[in-house]
Amino acid sequence: MNRLPSIRRWGVAALTGVTLFGGLSIVGAGVASAATAPTVTVALNANATATTILGTDATPQAGSTLNFSVTGVIAANDVILLTVACPSTGSALFDSTSSAGAVTSTAGTVTLGAAALVTGTSSNCNSLEFPVATSTGTTATSVTTFAVTPKFDTTAVSPQALTVSGTYSTIGALSSYTVPSPATVQWYSVTSNTPAVTLPASGTSSISPISITEPANLVSGQLASGDVITLALSGTNTWGASAPNMTVAGATVTNVAGTGTGTLTLTLGGITGTGSVYVSLDNPSITIVGNPIGSQTVAIAAGPVGATVSVATVSVGQVLGQATSIYGADGTADGTVAAEFRAAYPNGNSNVVLATDTPHTNGSDALAASYLEGTLHTGLLITPATTLGADAIQAIQYQGVQTVYVVGGPLAISPAVIAQIQALPAYNFGGVTRTGSNVTVVGPIYGADGTAEGTAAAIATKYGTAYGIGDFHGAYNTSGGLYNSTTGAASTTAPVGAVPTAIVVASTDWQDAMSIAPEAFATRFPVILTGPSSSTTLGTDAQTALTTLGVKQVILVGGQLAVQNSVEAQIAALNGGISVLRIAGIDATDTAAKIANFALASTTGALGLGWTAGTSTNHAVLASHGDYWTDALGAAALGGGANPTTYGFEPIILTENPTTVGQYTTAELAVLGGLTPAVTNLTVLGGPLAMPATTINTLLAGL
Repeated sequence: MNRLPSIRRWGVAALTGVTLFGGLSIVGAGVASAATAPTVTVALNANATATTILGTDATPQAGSTLNFSVTGVIAANDVILLTVACPSTGSALFDSTSSAGAVTSTAGTVTLGAAALVTGTSSNCNSLEFPVATSTGTTATSVTTFAVTPKFDTTAVSPQALTVSGTYSTIGALSSYTVPSPATVQWYSVTSNTPAVTLPASGTSSISPISITEPANLVSGQLASGDVITLALSGTNTWGASAPNMTVAGATVTNVAGTGTGTLTLTLGGITGTGSVYVSLDNPSITIVGNPIGSQTVAIAAGPVGATVSVATVSVGQVLGQATSIYGADGTADGTVAAEFRAAYPNGNSNVVLATDTPHTNGSDALAASYLEGTLHTGLLITPATTLGADAIQAIQYQGVQTVYVVGGPLAISPAVIAQIQALPAYNFGGVTRTGSNVTVVGPIYGADGTAEGTAAAIATKYGTAYGIGDFHGAYNTSGGLYNSTTGAASTTAPVGAVPTAIVVASTDWQDAMSIAPEAFATRFPVILTGPSSSTTLGTDAQTALTTLGVKQVILVGGQLAVQNSVEAQIAALNGGISVLRIAGIDATDTAAKIANFALASTTGALGLGWTAGTSTNHAVLASHGDYWTDALGAAALGGGANPTTYGFEPIILTENPTTVGQYTTAELAVLGGLTPAVTNLTVLGGPLAMPATTINTLLAGL
């Protein structure tokens, strides 16, 4: 069967022996039987509802995006047609600026032509046509998907849904499909939450002012004397005792009455004047009931009594989750790490890991300590290199520490510091009663070459095969893994079953090692440091550790600029083949977000670790600033499940700096807030200088 070019529905003269069918010409009797039309299904873009547009606006207004899935043979000159139903009043017309998004096809290549308008049978409605421009290689089993964003011009349209019907036309066949309503018309423009208001978890508070603007060119339905405005609160919230103040521009209001609890009814009286009517509800107050985390909304309707029409639902404030800040009272990094140790182990701990608070030029010993902490079921303290710090001394005494595991060579933790530790009397938890002996030192554990990489390897191999095994085969794919948005290479297939697993990070990328510390603690995956990000070869210490441990799976943290593809290839070639899963973002904050997603991913299909953020009563993640390395050093035990009652399992998110959240963390907050159960709270690492209240509120609002 030969296909003929599409003939538009407008400007076509009558043709002898030609039947116009769905915008295509079928010539003569040469078509003995109708072709089978592809099957079309349409849905609104994910998690969307119909877009609200004004019914008095002749400029193009975009409705919600429609996602099409076309199953079957697609050929050039096929036509996808959308027809808007003629509104009861006014006119609603598709606009030629409507657009189609990128096309994907499981078999072959399909492209769409530009949007074309088709004149309807009535002047107040029309159709929108997208012809198939090219189609090659498609088969009967092909599935083609694309998105269309329709735009509408509206004039005096009554409040209603702009319903759309659809047909798919091909030679000899025409199929109809149902289209979800992409747009809902309203008469009034309603705004609120400007400025944004943070509401308390309970009690009475003012909310954002609500503004209702009626366009001057609205002919039918204009606000008049006796009309009512109803404001219905979301949830179980109630209005405050007094009605909100109301001012009206473009009219005079002689009487405004307010009644109701969850629904407030305002009656307009004595309106005079013409033109645009602007109603402003100033300083309304509501009583928050039941600690409802999230946006508090008001559904607004306006119109004559008995004939009110829905106007809009607007946000009037946000009830934020709770934030707990953990930091040292002395404002030092050593104090913050000590506070994190105490929070992770509120009933004390007989062991602790000690590292220097001063990083080497090629990294820090503390970056690899998370694995040792997890193996020993303890936390971390840090100290200056030459004198045992006061914060470490106090924590050792109060927590009832009997044994200190020192990581780092003599330049990191000097012999003088070790002697100081050994001279400390050991106490029971609480720091009051002595045990009768002194504190014991194990170590120091460090690499003979004096580098952080050597220390990491020594830590990794200290207890032989005490490491954890992992199975997250569903996280692998052909594009470098589910949690990799970079060009960094990784394995395309996973190992079979749970296998010995390690984490590899560049020694200079402290943010990446810090971000995955809670996961290393919980899983007992050794953290192995390779050369700096500029290195094109796998470090000798890292290679030795991977080989000695017989590792069969590596989580490689950071993109190609952190751990180059040549290093990944060398890892993959070890031990008869190591599967490499890369977790990497565009920057350190993005990588932290992807690590969090990996940790919180469902175990269905082994996509990640299957954590639930926080506890059953405290759904939280850790938050730290990503521009300096110390505040989150003690977070491994805190986020890795050491204190299941208070914190549970909490991955880390990073801000760009104390005052800037950053685009990737902002996007991650929406992801975390959309989980089931949703993340609502934060455990903040660092004091008010590290994470000011304004930044904390921004993070909470993003959830």
